[in-house]
Amino acid sequence: MRLICLWVTLACSASFVRGAAFVPVAGNLRQVSVGFDGTVWGLNAGGQIFRWEASTNTWDWIPGTLTQVAVGSSAAIWGINEEGVIYRWNSSANGWDWIPGTLTQIAVGCDGDVWGLNAGGQIYHFDTQAQNWDQIPGHLAQIAVGFDGAVWGLDTAHGIWRFNPISKVFEAVPGVLTSIAVGADGDVWGLNSGSIYHFNRVIQNWESVPGSLTQLAVGSGANVWGLDAAGDIFQFSSSSQSWVVTPGALARIAAGRNGTVWGIDGSGEIYESTQTPEPLETFHQMAGALAQIAAAPDGNAWGLDGFGDIFTFNPLTQEWTAITGNLAHIAVGLHGDVWGVNSGGQIFHFDIATQSWDWIAGELAQIAVSANGDVWGLNSANQIYRFNALTQSWTWIPGGLVQISVGADGDVWGLNANNQLYRFDGEVQQWIVIPESSFSAVAAGSASNVWVFNSFNDIYSFNPTALTWNPISSRSLNVSTIYPAFDGAAWAVDVDGIPYRFDSQAQAFSYEYAFLDARGFNSGGVTSLAVSSDAVVWGVNAYSGIVYQYW
Repeated sequence: MRLICLWVTLACSASFVRGAAFVPVAGNLRQVSVGFDGTVWGLNAGGQIFRWEASTNTWDWIPGTLTQVAVGSSAAIWGINEEGVIYRWNSSANGWDWIPGTLTQIAVGCDGDVWGLNAGGQIYHFDTQAQNWDQIPGHLAQIAVGFDGAVWGLDTAHGIWRFNPISKVFEAVPGVLTSIAVGADGDVWGLNSGSIYHFNRVIQNWESVPGSLTQLAVGSGANVWGLDAAGDIFQFSSSSQSWVVTPGALARIAAGRNGTVWGIDGSGEIYESTQTPEPLETFHQMAGALAQIAAAPDGNAWGLDGFGDIFTFNPLTQEWTAITGNLAHIAVGLHGDVWGVNSGGQIFHFDIATQSWDWIAGELAQIAVSANGDVWGLNSANQIYRFNALTQSWTWIPGGLVQISVGADGDVWGLNANNQLYRFDGEVQQWIVIPESSFSAVAAGSASNVWVFNSFNDIYSFNPTALTWNPISSRSLNVSTIYPAFDGAAWAVDVDGIPYRFDSQAQAFSYEYAFLDARGFNSGGVTSLAVSSDAVVWGVNAYSGIVYQYW
């Protein structure tokens, strides 16, 4: 307590901003869980289940008993009982569905992605299509989930692991932590016996944050809270980059993406923050002015302004940080793998170690980067090249394309000047033409999420099992671009700059016209989107420079 209070006092002496207050809420709980949208569930000392009803300011009793409840959102509530039996809340039936398997720990992302650990530390991921658990190699003692592209864990020796959604394995990350927390935007924090650390996406490493805490709650990079050993409450201030003390004392704390914060004191008394939640399912106007954005499956986002200056998004400050260099086009892969092309066609790769750009021999007009590390490009003569990481040079691939699209898993598609569609066959290392195809554009999120459309406004999604194209109801949508992600999400933008989100149940694109500026007013449309997962969606208006983030 003494260390963090001294640091906060010194750091905030010039401009101290007090955090939001906490007000008591009727009831008594031993555990509270907050979803990204502010949905709140809790358990009392007897394991009885309660759901907060904001409209009536009361707790609804839910039948059953649990030892742990995990809330991703109002549509994703899971729990386990003392025998490790797994349950999923079914809002339609107003009851619990039993899910086969046993777990000792469960975690749910903001997009409903569900993970768990059993008594032996074995790792399981719930497959929503098969409706069962897939065992993932490895063993963990803790697991934390922001969304399907941001899953982290700690082993019994406090080693840190990060899930690679493309290779489907956990990869070691340097460092040692005793606890870890992941926000709905993929922002990651950790503690090591009280010492505080934040994962910097640009340097791809941990940065020490002054202070001492025993517990963290991360709703997002803009909503980070902590408790010290005495139960004192602190909120991380993005403006001062320091911990701001908030009156009160808590034993447990939980935070949501929209700014919601709840806590429980040592007696089980419940408290809610007076901090005003932000609206959901909306394009929020963000700081900065950009013309282009690229985003990775883990939430890392980079952008260019109208002059080619380079920026990366800092989730703590909620602002774009300038990176030295100048580019005409930028592409982002997993774990900080960033490539770009300047106005002269010169190629550059960002070096995380030196925080500078390495010039790569060659010349390209288009560049595409997958999350598995593959890099492809087209030059001004429509020739195709693939980067060889071993030789650090480009390999010419026979053929000619005017557009190339690379999925997160390395699946590659392209269109030639005659609008013929091609798919690259990795086994034979050549392009396979799609018979009788004539399309205006192709977009690949992964091998199982490929989209095309033609000049007649016909939209199709690829069925990788049947190797056929499924027509999608466009509702007279005059689409200009489609943006698919590795996890099956897909968005479209029409010629008027209005974005649409694909509804997999309805098999149609739904209207998503809601752009709010800092004052909450509608502020216009977009010229392009950057969609890397269902939880990472950015928009930009290249004419006005206005930047949006959707949640």
